[in-house]
Amino acid sequence: MTHAIRTLLIATALGMASQTASAAFSVEIYQGAGPITTLGGATGFITGSPTFSDTPEVVNYIDKNADNNGVHGLFLDDESRFPGDVFKEFAMRATATIEIETAGTYTFGFDSDDGAELSIDGGVVVSDTTVHPRRTALGQTTLGIGTYDLELIYWENGGRATIELFAALGAYTLATFDVSDFELVGSADGIATVGAPVPLPSSVVLFAGGLLGLVLKRRSLKPSAI
Repeated sequence: MTHAIRTLLIATALGMASQTASAAFSVEIYQGAGPITTLGGATGFITGSPTFSDTPEVVNYIDKNADNNGVHGLFLDDESRFPGDVFKEFAMRATATIEIETAGTYTFGFDSDDGAELSIDGGVVVSDTTVHPRRTALGQTTLGIGTYDLELIYWENGGRATIELFAALGAYTLATFDVSDFELVGSADGIATVGAPVPLPSSVVLFAGGLLGLVLKRRSLKPSAI
């Protein structure tokens, strides 16, 4: 084994063992018994360990019955089902760190059934805290260049469920809203998110460790060939 190949294998093994994936959003689902009709009711569900969790690039969820009940959001290409296939009486918290590269006024929005509230650095930007069919809510905020903590609280009481989070640079109202001006937060063309480290699966780490051990064993048995 040449020195160059041995060096490459060691670097690969060490890199795989230490590498982590990057998750844009941390999503937690809290399922309980009984109706949720207010923001207070939703936050009351969000205690202890979540029932289900997810680490998606974007927030764009539909319920498992969407193909039958026809409730889809505005961004059809990026839809996914809620973690655990939940569809009634649950609350969701989605958090992320967003990175703003151009200062200015931004319009954030969500399309939801039922209620939701979006906060950035602790300040409420969009709020639609009633039980209702799918509809769009918008809000504006001025952001400078830098990073900000984002939190989305959403809940579904019963029936149909959907939530998606999007944004655009500029000031928009429902009267001037056109979905083509917006992108999902965290998407390739949307506001960037700063991913949190997520450990790789143990099988990958074990493989990397085995590869490194094989290289080192080969080196000790055949020192003259290196």
